[in-house]
Amino acid sequence: IHNIQSCLQTALRRLPGEVKGRDLIETAFDEVGRLSRLTVQMLHFYRTSLVDDVAKPTDLNELLAEVIDLTRGDLTQKGILVTTGLQTGLPLIPASRDKLKQVFLNLISNARDAMPGGGHLTVRTAAGPSDLRVMVSDTGVGIPPENLNRIFDAFFTTKGKVSGVGLGLSVSYVIIAQHRGSIEVDSTVGKGTTFTIILPMEEK
Repeated sequence: IHNIQSCLQTALRRLPGEVKGRDLIETAFDEVGRLSRLTVQMLHFYRTSLVDDVAKPTDLNELLAEVIDLTRGDLTQKGILVTTGLQTGLPLIPASRDKLKQVFLNLISNARDAMPGGGHLTVRTAAGPSDLRVMVSDTGVGIPPENLNRIFDAFFTTKGKVSGVGLGLSVSYVIIAQHRGSIEVDSTVGKGTTFTIILPMEEK
């Protein structure tokens, strides 16, 4: 895939912009790039499914703050206001920090894509009797009721472009299942979506 991509990139550099058929090469280059990204996602998906990390005491609030700092610039540039409501004094939970970070990045990325014209992203945490909860809410386009049961299927997408096809939510589902947790989703078309991650406090 990399070799094909390099050849197409070289061809684009050599061809003048007005040459007939250049648009076909540009489309091929974009599609090869999509295949490359999809291959990486597939590798992550299967490695995530098969490899168990050692769970270590993890501060959810600290991890979320780190992820929000990483993404805030991009979100602000796209007209998205970020608000946090992180409950103080949360206990540490046994978890793979890197895998949970991937989940939070996936959810924030989906929220960003659901608000192409800007909006409001809210990230909250709360403690229950035996679990911790992370809520990621957006004011985006929402998910139709008929799609709610399919959003965690591999390669399912509600996005119009082919480039939107991916494994983000499937990977997130697997990761949370590995942590003996669950993901819930509540969505209203035209108003927004909230993903709730529920993680047990104690290792069973």
